[in-house]
Formats: sequence, C-alpha cells, structure tokens
Amino acid sequence: VYVAAGESGLIVLDASGSTLIERDTATFGDFAYDVAVSDNHAYVAGNATGLVIYDITTKTNILYRGTFNTSGRAEDVVVSDNYAYVADGDNGLVVVDISNKASPTLAGSYDTPGHAYGIILSGNYAYVADGSTGLVVLNVSNVSSITVADTYDTTGSATAVAVSGDYAYVADDTRGVIALNVADPSSVTSVDSFNTVGNSYGVAVSGNDLYVADHGNGQIGRAHV
Repeated sequence: VYVAAGESGLIVLDASGSTLIERDTATFGDFAYDVAVSDNHAYVAGNATGLVIYDITTKTNILYRGTFNTSGRAEDVVVSDNYAYVADGDNGLVVVDISNKASPTLAGSYDTPGHAYGIILSGNYAYVADGSTGLVVLNVSNVSSITVADTYDTTGSATAVAVSGDYAYVADDTRGVIALNVADPSSVTSVDSFNTVGNSYGVAVSGNDLYVADHGNGQIGRAHV
C-alpha cells in the first residue's frame, strides 16, 4: 500500500498480512497530496514542489528519481503510458513526460477556469474536478494541444471525480455527490445527486457501489449505483 501522507511524504505499507507494517518512507520537505503507482515507480503530487518520482522496486528502500516543478500546487495525479497528468491547483492540468524518470519534461498543459483539485482519465479524456467551476472535460488525445470538450457547473465545489462507464461521479463538497452522464464527453448532462451529511472530498467506484469520503461525517459512505 502506497500512502500520500501529507508532511510525512510517501509511506510504503506491507498489507500482506492482517497487520499493516511500514516498510519505508520518503519525505521531500513539502506536502504529499496524492500518489499514483505505475510499474516500479511512484508519482507523488507534492504541492508546490510539483511531481516527485520515486523508484519503488525495493519496497524497503525507496529511491528518489526526479522532480518536475509544475508551477502550481500539485494535488492529484494519474499516470498513463509515458505521461503523468497532474491536477495543479490554480494552474489547471499539467501533463508531464515521464519517459526519463530522472529528467521529466513538460508535455502539455491547460489552465482550467477554477482550481484543479482532482483528475481521472478515461479514454482520450481527462475529467478535472475544478472547484467552483465544477467538472471540466478535456480532450487529451494530443497532449501538446489540449482542448475543452465540455464543462458542467456542479453548483458546489468539485474536489474529486471518478468515472465508470458512461457516468462521472463528482465529490462536490457541501453538495454531496453529483452523478453525470458523460457518454458524450462534449455534452455532459445531469443524472442525479445525493447530499451527504458532511463535506464530500473523495469518491471512488467499484462495480455498482460508490464510496464517498465525507469530511465531518466521520465515515466513508457507501451508495448503490
């Protein structure tokens, strides 16, 4: 298990047994918001530091590989092929070429209207939880020339997004969770919403179940979708 642990950096836990055991940790003098793992590398969204890359081949000996300053505040990251897609706060979406781990480079970017808190990829599209703007859908088929497919105002503050099939589920802070139809990414439509007790900051989908990190509610909610 790889944990983005805030000021504690990246933590690797062994979950092979009934007890979680810490194997190693790596700090970089900033705040680790999120981590994506691909092959033998971990990519950390490291706040003002940007994207931080570690070699995790040996779980008990994390090795630093490289950093890319995204210029904003890196808060979420997903990896696909040779690219890391970073939700970079007020700087929007930043795409980093990670083919050379020791020297990552800028591949493309798009400055979204709001604050990019969260991102998920599906096909040729990046779905960005963009704060007060709502959900921003970007066509990233050509990362050097990213274009907007559509924007949907969720009325709250979009902080995270998950996509499953034709649907996107947006954690919308005080508005709970918003379900959107994204079968046509250029024409996003509303499907339903569920107002949670607390503030929805995280969301994940597994099969027909939706899991919501609901701050102030003291729990993770589960809903059938």
